[in-house]
Amino acid sequence: MPGAELAQNPEEEGMCITEALITKRNLTFPEDEDLSEKMFHTLAELQTVRLDREGITTITNLEGLQNLHSLYLQENKIQRIENLACIPTLRFLSLAGNRIRQVENLRDLPHLQLLDLSENLIEKLKLDEFPQSLLILNLTGNSCTKQDSYRLPQGAGEGHD
Repeated sequence: MPGAELAQNPEEEGMCITEALITKRNLTFPEDEDLSEKMFHTLAELQTVRLDREGITTITNLEGLQNLHSLYLQENKIQRIENLACIPTLRFLSLAGNRIRQVENLRDLPHLQLLDLSENLIEKLKLDEFPQSLLILNLTGNSCTKQDSYRLPQGAGEGHD
């Protein structure tokens, strides 16, 4: 049916992160104030941003969030971990319930301590992709957790069958 195809298109098109979306989900202003100047300064001061369940397909447009400590992007349609180096202050990142297939582009986050990648499509792990600062990693629901040696330190499982 042609109508069924049309209904699916907006969903597949996806959504990008925008300042308007960040503002809508994370800031509240009195309606009568002039927002443009105040919004710019307030975005830069945000420490926590919640953008879960928004249909986001790509991580972009986060450059204005220099003081961000926590970023919630769970239950979206994100396929790649990217464009996060612009927020080196990040300590907590939730990407649970997305479509991520590999861990990448996290080494430029020197303060990242908690990373939630549960319920994604990760099959293999490369430990050198994680920042040294990482303390807690959630990989529940990924096929990489079914490997016998996935919890062993790198090199510990080598030479054993």
